[in-house]
Amino acid sequence: MSAPIVEIADEVVTMVNAFLASIDQPEVATRERNPRIDLKDIPKLRVVVYPLANLSEENLARRIREHDYAIEIAVQSKLGPPNTEEWNDAIDDMTELVDNLAEVFRDREHMAVTKAYPVQVVIDPIFDSEHLDQKNTFTSVITLTLRQDRRRV
Repeated sequence: MSAPIVEIADEVVTMVNAFLASIDQPEVATRERNPRIDLKDIPKLRVVVYPLANLSEENLARRIREHDYAIEIAVQSKLGPPNTEEWNDAIDDMTELVDNLAEVFRDREHMAVTKAYPVQVVIDPIFDSEHLDQKNTFTSVITLTLRQDRRRV
């Protein structure tokens, strides 16, 4: 049995891949422990989910504890020739993809397997201008704060 934050991250990967499949994109999301990569090696689309932090835990009742976890989803794409109409359109398309992906987690009652539910969904940066300028790569990060209530034995 894995740590709860790992189980939640794995379920996020499943949800991201289901979203990508629904919009005819390849199911490329993976969970990684160290999501660093040389930006020159970025494929057309890369989506990485990784557990970030166990933010807090609080006793709700004698045997129920509430846990908040932070999970990040990094979305990256290598772009075509810079400062062209195609390049600008690709940035707009990727920004829309990230916003729609974040929407998958907003206003959700709970996740099917882990029963975690979103408390906060933040996109920051919407796109990293340094990665665009220096590596011609679109990079955006969605940070999910997910809450899970657990019974103690």
